[in-house]
Amino acid sequence: MKGAFKKTMLMGTDILIVGVSIFLSYFIHYGGAIPAEYVSQWTIYTITSIVACTSLLLGFKLYNRLWRYASVGELISIAKAVFFGCLVSYAVASLLSGKLVHPSILILIFETLLLLLGGT
Repeated sequence: MKGAFKKTMLMGTDILIVGVSIFLSYFIHYGGAIPAEYVSQWTIYTITSIVACTSLLLGFKLYNRLWRYASVGELISIAKAVFFGCLVSYAVASLLSGKLVHPSILILIFETLLLLLGGT
């Protein structure tokens, strides 16, 4: 039971990190106020990213590893999960919102996710 609780807490933390990093990226890009026409894109991107990143982190078995002895292999797995999660979210959000996600937002999201997920 202890292991399942720990995995759930880690996943919850990662979900929170994904949501916060996407909000911060849009917030920074648009200078403190996300325009109304991009709120739906931001919402779609956030939901898609939460599902994609959590699924990829599970797929790379990052919740099953012993983090006390984390190595370069774990960091590479995190980078892969973030990269592919960003690509999937970019494609889905661009298609469903009808507007392309600005490349600088994509870069901000990628670097913020990599920094925050790699640092936790």
